[in-house]
Formats: sequence, structure tokens, C-alpha cells
Amino acid sequence: MRGFYKKEIVAENVYKIIEVAVEIRAEILVIACPLCINFDSRQEMAMRLHPEMKGVPILYFTQLMALSFGCEDILDFQGNRMNPYTVLKKKELLGGF
Repeated sequence: MRGFYKKEIVAENVYKIIEVAVEIRAEILVIACPLCINFDSRQEMAMRLHPEMKGVPILYFTQLMALSFGCEDILDFQGNRMNPYTVLKKKELLGGF
């Protein structure tokens, strides 16, 4: 558990993983595990530590499920640090939302 409470270590790991995602041209990350909230919550810190870092919106699997079930009316991206709306709209995954 040592690394989980050290924000800088978490931010550094987030940076490394997101850099790989950006390298392979990922435009959004979908996460499932409870600890993966760090990808969203620590991405801003990682970007401060690494100014060249490009941010990637994070989508929770439950948000993806709501989207796939046609429940756009209950989707709420206000809690997402990096709003996935732009990417989803560009990919035509959002209707009249």
C-alpha cells in the first residue's frame, strides 16, 4: 500500500501509463477498477509534473454501459476531471446529448 498514498508516485505512474496510451493513439480510456480513479484524479498532477503530457479523458465503464444502453439522459460528466464529451461527440457516440 506504500505507493497509493504518495500522490507524486501515483501521478508518475499515471503519466507513464497515459503516455503509452497516447503513443498508441488512444483518445479515451475506459476504466473499471476502483483504484483506477487515480487515472482521472491524478492526471492533472501528472500534467503539472510533465508539461509535455497530453491529457486523455477517462470514462468509467458504468458510463460506457449507460451510453451503450441508450441512457444518454442520465449520463453526467461533471465528475470527470477531463470531460469525455468532446471525444464521444467526435466519434458520433452521442446523439442529441
